[in-house]
Amino acid sequence: MALPFIRTNRERENVALERERIAEEREGIANEREHLAQERELVVSRREQLTEGVERWVRYLESRAILANRRETLADERERIADEREALADQRERIADEREREANERELESGADHPGGRNRNHKRRAAERGERHQEAALREQANVEREQAASERRFARQRAEYEGEQATQPSEGRRRDG
Repeated sequence: MALPFIRTNRERENVALERERIAEEREGIANEREHLAQERELVVSRREQLTEGVERWVRYLESRAILANRRETLADERERIADEREALADQRERIADEREREANERELESGADHPGGRNRNHKRRAAERGERHQEAALREQANVEREQAASERRFARQRAEYEGEQATQPSEGRRRDG
């Protein structure tokens, strides 16, 4: 393409000024493109940071849920142990009752024939009463452990619910920059 012949200095000066203006606009456009490219990089970087933050938060919530499940499992195990202890205490008490009944029967059968028999039966009954007291203490301990396990289970559930609520609510102190 051939340029038309420029006749005057003024026209030449106008063409030079126009070319200079176009060059400045092109430079401005290039600067704007560079700025937009930097902005895109910042947006991508921020998006990656947010994604990493969300992933960390999800892992944290998952670990809290796992911990709550473990606490509940532990509470269940403690309650099971307490039930076993109570069953054992009941069994021991039944055995003590049987022994006392047998001692009473022996005492009735022997009567006054054996002077040492009464003393032996009395000692045996005292030992059986001691066993009953021990079984009652074990039963009480089992009840306390059962209550503790139930309390721990309630606490674990409440904590999991609270943390779940906190995770879904936006923080009030945070500022959102646009």
